[in-house]
Amino acid sequence: MASHKNNCVKSENCTPAIPPSTKKKTFEGTPGLTGSVLWDKGVVLGKFLEHAIESRTILLQGKKVVELGSSCGLVGCIVALLGAEVILIDLPDRLRLLRKNVGTNLYGNVHGSTTLS
Repeated sequence: MASHKNNCVKSENCTPAIPPSTKKKTFEGTPGLTGSVLWDKGVVLGKFLEHAIESRTILLQGKKVVELGSSCGLVGCIVALLGAEVILIDLPDRLRLLRKNVGTNLYGNVHGSTTLS
């Protein structure tokens, strides 16, 4: 199986995760903010999946995956690059950024596919 170590997913206009101490008091109820944050958990899940594919622990080729609350689309893009058919779902006000990130990262020789909803 080909190594994916050289793949780099870019997230336009996504900020690093919000520090836990400021999440609740500063950003509670702020519409649209969570969809523009690159969450640490997404990075960790993406790396986990990459390693699981490389070690042949799991197979994503041809699998169907739904990502609810896709945010910047990092995990969905990684899963599509690893061969799955992905449906990325988020609130309507977050779809423009999500669509841009998917378009920026998924072109050429992609083994999977994505649908935005």
